[in-house]
Amino acid sequence: MSTDNISSSSQPLSGTDASQRISDLEAQVALYTQMLDAIPDLILYKGPHSHIRYANKAFRQYYAMSMDELHNLIDAPFNEPDYTLQYIKDDQHVFSTGETLHIEEPVTRHDGQINIFSTIKVPVTGDGATIGTVGVSRNINDQKSMTAALESSEERLRRITANVPGMVYQFLLAPDGTISFPYVSEGCREIYGVEPEAIYQDSSLLFKRVHPDDQSRFNASIAESARTLGPWQWEGRVLIGTQEKWLEGKSRPSRLADGSTLWDGVLLDGSVGRRAELERVRLQEELIHVQATALVELSTPLIRLNKTTLMMPLIGSIDTQRASHVITSLLEGVSSQQAQVAILDLTGVPVVDTQVAAALIRAAQSARLLGAEVILTGIRPEIAQTLVALGVDLNQVVTRSNLQMGIEYALVKTGQRR
Repeated sequence: MSTDNISSSSQPLSGTDASQRISDLEAQVALYTQMLDAIPDLILYKGPHSHIRYANKAFRQYYAMSMDELHNLIDAPFNEPDYTLQYIKDDQHVFSTGETLHIEEPVTRHDGQINIFSTIKVPVTGDGATIGTVGVSRNINDQKSMTAALESSEERLRRITANVPGMVYQFLLAPDGTISFPYVSEGCREIYGVEPEAIYQDSSLLFKRVHPDDQSRFNASIAESARTLGPWQWEGRVLIGTQEKWLEGKSRPSRLADGSTLWDGVLLDGSVGRRAELERVRLQEELIHVQATALVELSTPLIRLNKTTLMMPLIGSIDTQRASHVITSLLEGVSSQQAQVAILDLTGVPVVDTQVAAALIRAAQSARLLGAEVILTGIRPEIAQTLVALGVDLNQVVTRSNLQMGIEYALVKTGQRR
């Protein structure tokens, strides 16, 4: 190489060449910036003392801050102070050791939502020394939520199977006839009096406990379910020592790729089912009785108008049973509240036959013996005819055509109005 060439190559760039060089560098920077902005992970470059020098688009959007706003900050003001302090400690660790750091850290978004990020922090070196750190953070909040949900679901399933009455199980029948139990719940202690580990070690243990008289039917039910892949249902006896126990089994089979048949099911103590059925019938009968009692009480309401006057508005048809309840309720009310006047309003009663009319007259007469006068209101022509046909002495019973007139009479009778 000639001396001319050496001196020529060491000469400074001309203005045009320098401008071109700067233009090329700016183009490269723009390209790298565009590439970094296209990455969905948060990318942050920090200089000494954790001061921000660069943040990609994903980071800026997460913080809702521009590059100018972020430049030279340590962290956004809305982030938790404890989080920021931990970021600084992590940066210092990378600076002092030159090691890459893998961490999971919480980061507050601009709207206050806190997400968990998996972050890699690596040192940036220059002239043999660490001059900054680059952090790449990926939001794993959904992953964390899914993991937590899966763990919660597994724990919930474990608790459910542990608390379900009876034994929850998986039973596997191989093509060669080999049997096994991939899973049995702790309920096997209640049903068979054995530990799950004993069943895993000897799957035939449960089959051996089936009552001899039920064994053939038990085996046939399994074979039929395996052949048709129909639900397996069986009720029969097992022998636990000298104790005979009825069990009820239900499961659904599925065919596996290797030709095996897998049943998911439950075995219940039959006596528990019978007790539950008896309790269901008892509760149903009790409910019917409560409803009937409530209906009767609602159908004969006793309303206190004032200290001396009671009113019972009757609505709907009145049969013999209801008429008897009307008399009982009326007399109890008159006695307990020391009423002087009781109004029986028949406005809402569509039909009053001779039996009902006779019961109402008995109620009036009985109330008179307790010192109260009964007023029949809502007397329509057809009811009046029934009372006449009974030969009722209307001198002993006060009647009024409507409730208002009956109340006015009662007020005058008791001295509430002149």
